[in-house]
Amino acid sequence: MNLEEYSELLLERDKLEKEAEQWRIEYLRHFGDLEEELLNLRMSCIKYKKLIAFCQQQVNYGRDTDVSQLMDYIQIELMPLRQKILEIRNAKNIELHPLSQYEVKEIKRIYRFIAKRLHPDINPQLFGINEVQELWHDTLKAYKANDYTRLTELEVIATSVIEKYCDETVAVVIGDIDEKIEKVKEQCEEIRTSEPYTFKYFFDDPDAVRAKNEEYASAIEEYKVYENDLKKIFEGYGVELEDDQGDTDE
Repeated sequence: MNLEEYSELLLERDKLEKEAEQWRIEYLRHFGDLEEELLNLRMSCIKYKKLIAFCQQQVNYGRDTDVSQLMDYIQIELMPLRQKILEIRNAKNIELHPLSQYEVKEIKRIYRFIAKRLHPDINPQLFGINEVQELWHDTLKAYKANDYTRLTELEVIATSVIEKYCDETVAVVIGDIDEKIEKVKEQCEEIRTSEPYTFKYFFDDPDAVRAKNEEYASAIEEYKVYENDLKKIFEGYGVELEDDQGDTDE
């Protein structure tokens, strides 16, 4: 019974993670333009703050100011924010195809069929096999993307792999299973009560959506003022930036 409970909890956790990812994409599709504008302003402010600190240091030491090497460092520092912008753009470009009730049920059925046998937490002894690893990663990717067509293909592949590697007569033994069950229960609860899963309730509240738009608009205006102030301070050092160095929006 413990093994069955454990496997069901793992499937529930995967389902919640999938739903959370879908709500994350929905959030970025809705607020992505505002989030991207805010991130670009943040990057610009970070750039000017570092430039100002560097220029002032050079003045204090009586040195000529050459920001070219510093700009390379700044671009590296900004990489995490640039990655977030890329994620936003990718999310906005995802095409959502409505699924029929039959396709929704089949996606769940196929995933359960494969996961019950090849999930790395349920059948860890098989996960050292490259063929199984690749199949599982493809399955998880297709499941999270609601890719019905790809999952039907993977079901055919999985049937062959399961016949090749799985011995249904051998009982799967998982150590400390009660502790693992409690851990997965905690993971499920954490997903349910935190973002991005909770966005599913956020979009049911028009006032919350309106307030979030206003919050973004306010933050953007504050950063614009801050950016302008920093630019004026930097211009006071008389240092010229090349066009590509001054551009934070690729």
